[in-house]
Amino acid sequence: MDYFFRTITVRRDPDLAILMVFTLADRPEAGFFAVAISTIVSLVFHAERLVQAALIMPRSG
Repeated sequence: MDYFFRTITVRRDPDLAILMVFTLADRPEAGFFAVAISTIVSLVFHAERLVQAALIMPRSG
């Protein structure tokens, strides 16, 4: 899952593609909101992965 997510977000600029599609549809303001939603989804995904990794890590102390 991480590999797929990184492949999409690192090698390509999904925000630019989203904005272009919405601009071509004559709805650039909707594109801005779509990018905001995409960013929030990305943040939630990475936060979840961080919590999962923290739960798996062995505790030392």
